[in-house]
Amino acid sequence: LDMVIVLPDQARIVGDPSPSRVRIDGTTVAFDSIASLPPAGHATFEVSYRVPTAGSSRATAIVTGAELDGSLESSCATSFTAP
Repeated sequence: LDMVIVLPDQARIVGDPSPSRVRIDGTTVAFDSIASLPPAGHATFEVSYRVPTAGSSRATAIVTGAELDGSLESSCATSFTAP
């Protein structure tokens, strides 16, 4: 499976993503391939980021893989009160 997280424009990563084997290209964080998960299995990926102004920002996680027909996508909106 391949996991990519697309951060909002102007986002700045804070600290190290977990797991830490990633490639960062601007606001896109691509994690190294992970082993397939069993049905109902789970894995945790974390990226901390800041944005330069207060307001709501949205990050999107996209999972693809040879065993999937298409891709899985999930977004999360976060409200920032200060930069």
